[in-house]
Amino acid sequence: MKLCVDVGNTTIGFGFFLEDKLKEEVIVNSDLSKLEDEYFASLHFLFKEKNINFLEVSSILFSSVVPSLNEPLKNVLKKLFINASFYMLLPESSSLKMDIDNPKEVGSDLIADLVGAKEKYKTPLIVIDLGTATKMLLLDKNQTFISALIMPGLKVSSDSLFQKAALLPEVDLSNPTSLLDSKNTELCIKHGVVFGHIESIIGLCNRYEKELGYRLNKIVTGGALPIISTHLPKDYILDDSLTLEGELFILNNIISKGE
Repeated sequence: MKLCVDVGNTTIGFGFFLEDKLKEEVIVNSDLSKLEDEYFASLHFLFKEKNINFLEVSSILFSSVVPSLNEPLKNVLKKLFINASFYMLLPESSSLKMDIDNPKEVGSDLIADLVGAKEKYKTPLIVIDLGTATKMLLLDKNQTFISALIMPGLKVSSDSLFQKAALLPEVDLSNPTSLLDSKNTELCIKHGVVFGHIESIIGLCNRYEKELGYRLNKIVTGGALPIISTHLPKDYILDDSLTLEGELFILNNIISKGE
């Protein structure tokens, strides 16, 4: 069994793969205040509850965009899975072609997204990852990563209104309905943030296609996917396991090279 770990600013995803099929996924909140021993106890309980055999995990790929959590989580995983080889996902971990200013600053989660999309779907394509920040990642017709956009994610956008505007409440963004339902402050905020985000995504995809001169496959992933999924155009591909599966492709490549 292989384990792929995706440490993000809001959540941490653990994907357990058996014969390269996702057998189990565990998601926990990223908590900077949590001690290593607390992470050990909670993860041990959660994994045992999912009937994970700790001794069966043979290799782990660790991807993180939260440096302060790296050491405690790495220590915890090495204690839990004593038979596993441990690898960090670094920019050089993949053979992804990049035509950008500084490949070393590309987050490991973005590399996993791009590799997963490249392996699963036809290029040219764009990945829309709905996390703490919304990232839009472009692979051109030569399978080269040439451009990306980063903007505040759904919750960040909503929270900023709550924090900066004294009379605006904190709102739940789930289950948006219709612009015409926006008849109270909560729904005005919810629909403004959610549908405004959707229109930004669609508009930016259209702008990319206009500048490139050709159509793109559009793949959407990330934790906020359930909020907007039913409101996206039909040609947008929804893939909630893209990041972890991208990590698996990278892990298999590392193992095959004997690194």
